[in-house]
Parts: sequence; C-alpha cells; structure tokens
Amino acid sequence: MSGGIKSVFVDERLREIEPKALDFVLNFAHDNNLQLVEACILPDEGTPV
Repeated sequence: MSGGIKSVFVDERLREIEPKALDFVLNFAHDNNLQLVEACILPDEGTPV
C-alpha cells in the first residue's frame, strides 16, 4: 500500500532483465482497467542510499 492505496511498484530495469515479464504486467494492468502511473520514488530524508 502507498498512502492507503493498494499499489504495485515495478522497477523499469525489468525491461532489460525480462522484457516479457514487464509486457505481462503492463498488459495485465491494461486488460483489468488498472491505472498506470510512471513515477520516480525518492528515499525518505535520512534514509541511507
């Protein structure tokens, strides 16, 4: 959950590692009318990188 909203986060690097897996996730979201949002998640302040 992110901010009380059920969410799934997929790292863009999946495209390089296993393109068919990313296609599956994107097609699943599309077929089920799920909202897709491209985002950049930054670490919280004080969190070591």
